[in-house]
This record gives sequence, structure tokens and C-alpha cells, in this order.
Amino acid sequence: MRITDDDYCLRESGMSNWIKQIVGIAVLGLNRNRILEKVHADPQSAWPVVERVWRAARGVYRSPIGASARVPFELLLLEEMLKKPAECEDVLAQHISHSNAYVSAYCLLGLERLGSHKIKDLPESLTSRQETVRICIACLSMPQSLGSFAKQLSAVN
Repeated sequence: MRITDDDYCLRESGMSNWIKQIVGIAVLGLNRNRILEKVHADPQSAWPVVERVWRAARGVYRSPIGASARVPFELLLLEEMLKKPAECEDVLAQHISHSNAYVSAYCLLGLERLGSHKIKDLPESLTSRQETVRICIACLSMPQSLGSFAKQLSAVN
């Protein structure tokens, strides 16, 4: 499936989920820049905000998307966390088996990008999960089970 810039907000994220995400962030009294600052300052204390955003995700964005190479906020959060590898590695590792498949997938992606040894020995309960996540790279979007995504990232490291 091809993603355009307009599709990102309307179809891939689902308008109602996109609105829920914005409202959820507004309820916290934070804007995107303040959220990014909070994540940069202390990934552990910012976890509830990060989790809320990733729960609302409708794709695991591995790169900028669309013709304008827009960087989705979910990916910006991950990149900001990864700027402090020592602090974020434990946070991500704690949540790789999260009940929400997208939260789990972003944690796995973060550990893979860190080159963490913690992604090598993933529990069977994670690698056998069958929930479907949408993996988005550039203009491509493809469904994949969380378990196979986990195995794929584990094999790369």
C-alpha cells in the first residue's frame, strides 16, 4: 500500500485516532516540542506520554514518509529517546512485551537501533504474538505480525 502525505493523517492514522492522540496530548497540557523536550530530559519519566502516543499509532514508522519525507511524531519520539541510549535502553526493554502491539513494536525498533544485546534473546511469548502491525517505510506500508517483526529485528542484530 502506498502512503501519501494526505493519507498519513486521514487513512493510516485513522482520523478518529489522530484526533484522540492530539486530544490526549492536549489533556496532558503539552505540545509536541515540550513532549520532545521532556523525552530528551528523562526518558523514564516521559514514558507515560510516549506510551500514550505509541498506543494511538496506526503504523510502525521506520523512516520519514510520503513525498515530502514527513517524519511522523511517533518516530520523532523514538529518535529523541535514542539520543540518551543508557537511559532509554532499560525503559524500552521493560516494555517490549507491552499489551499494545504498537508500543511493543516501537520498543523493539528502539532496541534494534541501539544495537542492544537485549533484543537477541526475546521471549517466546513475544516472538509468537500474532497481532498485526503496519510497518511503514518511505512510501510503502505492509502488515506484519508482531512476532515476525520481532524475529526479523532480532536476526538483524
